[in-house]
Amino acid sequence: AGALAMLKEHNIRICALIAIFLVSWFLVSLTFLFVFFTSYRGFTPEQTGGIMSVMGFSTMICGFLVPAWSDRIGRKPVMILFTFIGVVTPLAALYFDGPMWVMGLLLFIGWSASGSFALFMGVVPGETVSPKLAATSMGLVVCIGELVGGFASPWLAGVLADQNGLQATMYFTLICAFFSGITALFLKETAPSQVGKAAA
Repeated sequence: AGALAMLKEHNIRICALIAIFLVSWFLVSLTFLFVFFTSYRGFTPEQTGGIMSVMGFSTMICGFLVPAWSDRIGRKPVMILFTFIGVVTPLAALYFDGPMWVMGLLLFIGWSASGSFALFMGVVPGETVSPKLAATSMGLVVCIGELVGGFASPWLAGVLADQNGLQATMYFTLICAFFSGITALFLKETAPSQVGKAAA
C-alpha cells in the first residue's frame, strides 16, 4: 500500500497528527528549556541541570509503564491522559516559583508524556493495519512527525523566540501538547483486551 492509501486509515491520520504535535513539543522543549531556565528564569546552570536531569528518568520509566498500562485499560484513554499531561512541562517552566525539588517533580510528571511515543509511533499504527503493513504504517507516522515536528518546529520556535522572547518557545510547546491531547480524543481503540470486550 502506498503512503496516500495508508493515510486513508483513520488512526494512521490521527497518529500522524499526534506525532507532529508531540515531536514538536519534545524537540522544542529539549532545544530551549535549558537556555530558558538560565537566561529567562535566572536559574544557575547547576540548578537547571539538576531539575532537568529528572526528565531522563521520566522517559526511561514511563517509556515502559505507559505502554504497559495501555495493555490493561486501552490505548485511547492512556494516550489522552499522557498527551494532555505534557502541558505541565511548559506551565511549570513559565509559572512555578517554588522549591527546586518541586520543579523537578513537575518536570518529571510533565515529561511522562514522552511515554506515549511508543503508542502513537508504533503500537497503534501497527494494530490498525494488517500485520504485513505494520512496519510501513509505523515508518509513515514517524516520517511525518519528524519532517514537521523534527525539522520545521525548532526553526519556527527559534523565529518566535527572536521576535517575542524565550517565553514564546514555552507557549509554543504548551500549544503543541494541548492539541496533541485534543487529537488523541479522536483515536479509535485498538488494544486487543479492549476491542475483545467491545465485541463481546
